[in-house]
Amino acid sequence: MTERPSVPAPRRRSIPKLRGTRCERWRLRQLTGIPALVDATPVRAHLLRLRAAGLVDRVIAEAAGVDPSTVWLIRTARSMKCWPEVARVLLEVSAHPSVGLAPRPTLGLRRRVQALSAVGWSHHHIAAELGITVHALRCTLRSDRCPPQRWDAVVEVYERLCMRPGPSDKARQIARVYRWAPPLAWDEDAIDNPHAGPARAGRDRRSLVDDIAVQRAIIGDESVTLTRAERRDVVAHAIDAGWTSTRLAERLRCSTDAADQILVRARNAQNAQIVLAVSA
Repeated sequence: MTERPSVPAPRRRSIPKLRGTRCERWRLRQLTGIPALVDATPVRAHLLRLRAAGLVDRVIAEAAGVDPSTVWLIRTARSMKCWPEVARVLLEVSAHPSVGLAPRPTLGLRRRVQALSAVGWSHHHIAAELGITVHALRCTLRSDRCPPQRWDAVVEVYERLCMRPGPSDKARQIARVYRWAPPLAWDEDAIDNPHAGPARAGRDRRSLVDDIAVQRAIIGDESVTLTRAERRDVVAHAIDAGWTSTRLAERLRCSTDAADQILVRARNAQNAQIVLAVSA
């Protein structure tokens, strides 16, 4: 009986120690007395304020330079602590459109263009002031976000024209049909706030609309219950923003076919009102 040759045991591979890892940084912070992790409660409160202002996790993460999952973990309280560097960059993110966000929400931009239309500035005039085509302006108004350069240009044109009556009577008629608020109805801190609305005076009690409820429904808040008048405002916004029937169905919580029929009826009614206003 022959002996089996002995096979040497495999040598264990030595794993080099990595430098600069989180574990090493954690040990270094403990030795130097610097806190390794900080309480994420103030960061979570700040993220909830950003979400209430209409910013989604992806946009917040892009502005802070972190992964979207990090924002989600802190916002949903899955992570009760976070690295100091992460807390610092997240707290520096601002919901105000003028503070380094790219792209920026177009809600305030859309409201400014509508307000200019209410005082007689048509899309053709506004596009000429911006140095772009009417098609480019309308594409910007239909989108949810726009480049910061375009946003700044529209704000500059709005500040220059909002107190001057424009030459277009047709723009005033269209704004009257869609019930667009003029510049004087907007406060400076409300025009960019999705939860704020214009100041409207002299409305009949039966036609009162909760503008905050309408804006919450527009940004996708499923907990809000709309009245018939508020649903009409959401439909009017959907037509103005070029929404699809699928998107309107999600906001009104109805079927796609029902949303398609609502859009068709609303467009026909608005076209009839515009014809009557022009012929008057």
